[in-house]
Amino acid sequence: MEWPARAVSEGGSKKEKRAAGKAELLAQREAALRREPADLLGEQLSRNWSFLGDESQGALSRSLVVIVGLGASGSQAAALLGRCGVGCLRLVDPADVTADSLAHHAVATAADVGRGRAEVSREALRETVPALAAETASSLGGRAALVLTRWRADRPAAVDNAILLTKREAEEHDTAGSTEAVPAEAAAAIEAALAAARTEERAEPVAGGGLLASLQL
Repeated sequence: MEWPARAVSEGGSKKEKRAAGKAELLAQREAALRREPADLLGEQLSRNWSFLGDESQGALSRSLVVIVGLGASGSQAAALLGRCGVGCLRLVDPADVTADSLAHHAVATAADVGRGRAEVSREALRETVPALAAETASSLGGRAALVLTRWRADRPAAVDNAILLTKREAEEHDTAGSTEAVPAEAAAAIEAALAAARTEERAEPVAGGGLLASLQL
């Protein structure tokens, strides 16, 4: 006859534990919001640090990665790279979030429909990783902007699987007299320089996800 009363007592105990657990999580949230981004990042990446070590995690924090296209693959890549400790992301995409993209975009919600995909990804990442430096752009300015400035620290060195300038776009640039167009006589020299650079002893590139560009080949 004591069993029902005992069950009620246990049920109440579980409810109290759930309430206490929720209160603890809310307290952690408030504490996280009050903390400096750098301090919070150290706790966020504690597992990464124990697995990768100081040197490798430090290299990630000093990395700049450009993601060209923030759709199904690119938005997932941005989210993963930001959360694993990459220090700076440049998100490039001229398109807006659409209703049919909500099924595959990593962070977009219904309220984001009509907004730029790059900006939506940047805002979501900054909410998750406040210490992340994230920038957005609607274009890269053509292939020449990449290959002709490959040794500058603020420009990416290579883009994987990206068609940056279509034939029609190239014709439009030529008509407008754009300085972004690569002269035919320079193309062979540029490709030779890139091929030679790939054979040098360098750190491996960041790979996977969308169309990525890194400062290292």
